[in-house]
Amino acid sequence: MYEVTRKRTEGRQYKSSYEDTATKIIEMKNYEAENNEEGEAAIDGYAAIMSKEKSGGPIMCGRGVTKKDLVNTKETVQSYVMTSNDMETVMSTLRKEIEEKNEKKDAELEQMRKEREVEKQKMDLILAKLSAMIPNFDVNSLGV
Repeated sequence: MYEVTRKRTEGRQYKSSYEDTATKIIEMKNYEAENNEEGEAAIDGYAAIMSKEKSGGPIMCGRGVTKKDLVNTKETVQSYVMTSNDMETVMSTLRKEIEEKNEKKDAELEQMRKEREVEKQKMDLILAKLSAMIPNFDVNSLGV
């Protein structure tokens, strides 16, 4: 059957050569299978010649998957379940960090308020000097 389906039409151009197919057909004709105890051929000529060794990749998994990938699919994810003691430890650590950050921000804010108050006092002194120097100077007209 293989030989009948592989005949070529004369005068037609083919992309591949016929040499490989012709050698396989000759090998199949010359193949003598070893007979088993019952006298039947264990492997026919087609199966003996055409069955090639597999490329090593697993079947039906795609080209990029190797046997090693399938063997090493054990889950390496660690358990995320934490005991209540561990959870409390983490929570207390986070609380301490947040409190420290809040204290730092509060200190910065207080420093900014003090600096603003000092600047306001300086501005009041400057305005007082200006009002003393200019006879009809009204501080309220500045909108400060």
